[in-house]
Amino acid sequence: MAGKRVRQIDLRADIVGCRASVFRPTILNVTADNGEHFVVLSAEAPANCEAEHRCGGAPDSMTLVWLAIRADLSLESKQVFVIEDCWEDRALDGEPVDNGDWDEWREKLLSQSHGAFTMNFAESTADGEVSGRVTYNRRAARSGLQITRSN
Repeated sequence: MAGKRVRQIDLRADIVGCRASVFRPTILNVTADNGEHFVVLSAEAPANCEAEHRCGGAPDSMTLVWLAIRADLSLESKQVFVIEDCWEDRALDGEPVDNGDWDEWREKLLSQSHGAFTMNFAESTADGEVSGRVTYNRRAARSGLQITRSN
């Protein structure tokens, strides 16, 4: 296709789950601003490569990624937030459980978002239980994912 510019961005090291498998990305939002593009995607991958290990029977892992891409298609910056990983002790409000349907979860998020979303979570850390929130708004796409935590 004449005039089409393409650049690949390798996110394999950022996506949780089995690194030997192909992860399944879903674009949640793309916003253009002065030649730059801001992309939010989710990526799903099997929890582990081998069934007999700790994460063998766990639900698929899910990662949320925000990318800032310059006009020349080079990566300016990125943020990564792990939504589901059997190695993390984090629970997201409304997430599918017991190998639930992440496709349905994404559809619900997209249908309600209009380019903005908020996800509440709880996690266990060395300092105890922590609650938090991840927000994104396409009107402030340059700000990326806003992640807040409180005890």
